Amino acid sequence: MKTQNSTRPAWAIAILALAALAVAPRPAAAEAGVVETASDLLSLCADPSEDTRIACKYFVLGALQSAGVMHAADTGQPRSELYCAADSVTNSDLILAIRNLVTAHPERLNFPAASVVVGGAIEAYPCKHTPAHPSAARRRTSVKPKP
Repeated sequence: MKTQNSTRPAWAIAILALAALAVAPRPAAAEAGVVETASDLLSLCADPSEDTRIACKYFVLGALQSAGVMHAADTGQPRSELYCAADSVTNSDLILAIRNLVTAHPERLNFPAASVVVGGAIEAYPCKHTPAHPSAARRRTSVKPKP
């Protein structure tokens, strides 16, 4: 039968192990496969390996598709476009345009990667006319002029 004293070394070892993990150096986010900032995304997209190239591509396309779905839901217009790239623009062109914009604006490196991707696509491929958000139209019409 174990006494209370015999369990103390196990707890002490567990606590020491957790403390060691807490102070151990961690790999950079992109090296660990985590993309949080535009800097992480640039690192991922700059890696020449096939796996990371695919991860970069699908991160960018996923961010754009998610933003497009949210934009369509917000506007109530399922075919409303968030950015307007020509049909001839390839996924590689889109990724390159976003990478170039981030490189040209280093102040965006610590911004959330998905936001930079969406903002970069809108900036690189602006639409001639972006429909207003439905609630914005309601706000404009509900404001009464002062007498």
